[in-house]
Amino acid sequence: MYLVSMNYDRFFKKVFDDVEIAKTFLEDFLEIEIKEIEIFKNKNYLTDSSLAVEFDYRCKLNNGEYVIIEMQQWHKIDVAKRFYLYHCLSTSLQLEKLREIPLGFDSEKKKILKERVYSDLKPAITLIWMVDDNLGFENDYIVYKTDFENYSNFIFDENLWSKDIKEIKKERKTLFELRKNREKDIDSIQKNRLIFMFQSNIVKNNKNKEKLKKYVRWFDFAEKSKKNRNIEADFKEYTKDKIFSEIIKRLKKDRLKEDDMMYILSEEKFKEEYLQYTSAMLEKTKEVEEKNKELEEKTKEVEEKTKEVEEKTKEVEEKTKEVEEKTKEVEKAQVEKEKILKTSINKFLKLGLSKKEIAETLNIPLETLNDY
Repeated sequence: MYLVSMNYDRFFKKVFDDVEIAKTFLEDFLEIEIKEIEIFKNKNYLTDSSLAVEFDYRCKLNNGEYVIIEMQQWHKIDVAKRFYLYHCLSTSLQLEKLREIPLGFDSEKKKILKERVYSDLKPAITLIWMVDDNLGFENDYIVYKTDFENYSNFIFDENLWSKDIKEIKKERKTLFELRKNREKDIDSIQKNRLIFMFQSNIVKNNKNKEKLKKYVRWFDFAEKSKKNRNIEADFKEYTKDKIFSEIIKRLKKDRLKEDDMMYILSEEKFKEEYLQYTSAMLEKTKEVEEKNKELEEKTKEVEEKTKEVEEKTKEVEEKTKEVEEKTKEVEKAQVEKEKILKTSINKFLKLGLSKKEIAETLNIPLETLNDY
C-alpha cells in the first residue's frame, strides 16, 4: 500500500484540514469561485453533551453559504434520514452566529429585550460522499432541495400531460411566475441543497470519457487510494497538481503513526463485523419478506374465496328475496281471493240460496260453508 484510503473518516478529515484542498474540491464540485472559506469545529453541542453531533467537515463560504461534507463508506439503512438531520442541524447551528437587535427594555426584569435577526440565515449545502452505496441511482450525484409542491404536481399530473402543448406551456409559465416571488426572502428556502455524490458511479460513468468534469478526479483518486495494494505509479498523473501532491503527502503510508495503523485495523475489523451483521440482517429481512409474501398470497386467496362466498351469499339473498316477494304476492292474491269468495257467499246467502247451491255455483267444497 502506497497511500492509505482517503475514504476513511480520519484521513478524509486530515486531507480536508487544509483550507486550499477543501476550497479546491468545493470549487470543482459546485462549479463556483470561492474567495474565502471559514472552517468550523467538527463537534457541536445542541443543548447538552448528550446531544452532540460531529460532522466530518463543516465550513462557510464567502457567499455566506454553509457547507458540510460527510464521508459514508458502507451501506447503511439510515443514511437518507441521518444526513437530512445533519442538513437541518447545519442550519440550526447558525443560531450561534445570528445578530441580535434590541426590542426594548423590560423594566420589571431590568434588562434589554433582544431578538435574533433570522433574515441573516444563509443557505445550507450538505454533500454526502457515498463510497460504495449508490442508493439505487446510476447518476454521478443526486440533488434534493425544498421546492414548490406545484413542481412535483406538474411532473406527475397525467391529465395535464395528455393535454395540448399550449396548456402545458401555460402551466409551466404559471410555475415560473411563482418562483419569481422574492417577498421576505421566501426564495431562500429553495437555495438549500442535500447532495448525494456516488463515488462508484462517478468512476464507472466517466471511465472512457475524453472531457471530464473537474470533480471526477477527486473520486477517481479516492477510488484508487481505496485499493489495498495501490502503488506509487497509480497516482503519477496527480503529482503534477499542487493540490493533489499535498493530498498524496498527507496520505502516504510511510508517514502514518502507530495509532493510525491501529485505527485502520480497527476500521477494517468493524467493517467486516458490520458487513456480517448487515448480511445476517438482510437474510432475516429476506426471510421475513418471503414469509410476508406467502402470507399475502394466502390472505389474497382467502380474500378471493371470501369474495366468492360473499357473491354466492348475495346471489342466494337475492333469490331468497325474490321468493319472499313472490310468496308475498301469492299470499296477497290468496287474501284477495278469499275476500271475493266471502263477499260472493254472503251475497248468495242473502238471495236465499242454500249452502249446497252456493257450493255448486262457486265450485267449492261444501265444508267451506260450515262457518256460514
